Parts: sequence; structure tokens; C-alpha cells
Amino acid sequence: MSLISSFILYSTELAPPSQGGGTGPNPVGGAKAMRMNPSKPSYGSLVQLKYRTSVALVLLSVSGLLFASCSTTTAQGSIGKNFNTPLHAAYSWFEAINQKQRSSMIAHAAPAAEGMMNWNGGVTSMWPSFTHVSCAITNSTRSISNLLCTFKEKAAPGNQIDTFWTMSLERSASGKWLITNYGQG
Repeated sequence: MSLISSFILYSTELAPPSQGGGTGPNPVGGAKAMRMNPSKPSYGSLVQLKYRTSVALVLLSVSGLLFASCSTTTAQGSIGKNFNTPLHAAYSWFEAINQKQRSSMIAHAAPAAEGMMNWNGGVTSMWPSFTHVSCAITNSTRSISNLLCTFKEKAAPGNQIDTFWTMSLERSASGKWLITNYGQG
């Protein structure tokens, strides 16, 4: 039985009798029993049906939105390697850094820029983390793109704290956007 039909059946069982439709005492509790005339529903039963239908539709919509948001969330410990656009590549790179996944972080770099990704000698526990990351394209062609990314950085003691980086990316032969440069400048 579907969620909606279960809800409607449940709410029908709990619904109070419609006004003016009682016939004699109910053996349980002395309340009047509800007379049902399917060919001519009362105004009260129509309002109840409309209310139950509205509630069911709202519940269905909310559960659908929750399901959709859960299905697009990247699972903890895995990185969505989306290099389809410069922005996707940049956000995926920051995610790899936050999850301390060195190989995934390096995978975002063009071969000539892989050396730039050797942070703290590969000791990921010393890597910073980034929140409120927001990137925007400042210049772009079909093969090269420049971004400005702002963020809040939390770094280990002794490391410089930045609030923005510019990034340069290029489209590889495979179509992936790869980082060629980043930093304060």
C-alpha cells in the first residue's frame, strides 16, 4: 500500500463523523454513528476529503524533495569527480581538499601543475579546510578559464589564512577541466 493511500485510510478512520449525519447510538462510547450516502456527500465530508488530499499532496511533495536532495548529496568519503565545467572542477577540488583525499585533489591538476598540489609533504592532517566556497568565472574561452573563488579557510597553526584564490583551468584533450594555477594573485 502506498504512503498516500495509507495516510488517507488512516485519516479516514480517525475523521470525526460529518455534522448532521448521525443515526442512533454507537455501541462504543455512545457517540452517533456516521451515515454514509456515497451518491450525495455532505459539505463537511467534502471539506474533510479536500483537507486530507491537500495534506497527502504536501507530504508527497516534501518527501519527494527530501529524496531528491539526499540522492544528489555526495557520500562521505567519496569525491564526485565532476570536471565538466570549470566551476564543477573547482568545487570538486575544494571538496577533495576538505575530505583530505590527496589522490583526488591531485587528479584535478593538469600534469604540469601536479607539483603545486603537494601540500605539507602530503600530510593531509595539516591541510586547511574551506567553508562558504563561492567561485565565479572571471574570463573564459572554450579551452581556458579563470575563476575567483572566495571562502572561509581554517588552517593549522602557523599557516597563512586566505579569503580568496584566483584559479586558472584548461580543458584537457579528454574534455576535463584541470587546474593549471591557483593562489593569491
